[in-house]
Amino acid sequence: MPKAKTDEVCPICGRRLPRAELVSGEAVRPSLVELIKKDHPDWDPSQTICSDDLNRYRALYVERLIASDLGELTELEANVVRSLTYQELLSKDVNEEFEGKLTFGASSSSSSRFSWGGLV
Repeated sequence: MPKAKTDEVCPICGRRLPRAELVSGEAVRPSLVELIKKDHPDWDPSQTICSDDLNRYRALYVERLIASDLGELTELEANVVRSLTYQELLSKDVNEEFEGKLTFGASSSSSSRFSWGGLV
């Protein structure tokens, strides 16, 4: 009995990948389809694209949007685009970080007690 095929080749980068790492082109936004087709005119949404390539084109799209609006990318904007590409988090728990910097009187729990206690 033949073994079931679980890997496919990404038509963009040519890598053989597990089917789970490929995205249907039909799920790709039209604006990204246009961008992909500029580099790969033979690709169409009936095919697949690997997650890495899709993320790369998403980042390129965002980078071009920002650059067209502002004319250039700041270091922060470039970091945001880079984090989109690699699906990284830009910050830890913001609430935890913020509360760690508050004094006792400014902390949310003590200020809540004070303000509600004064109103009730």
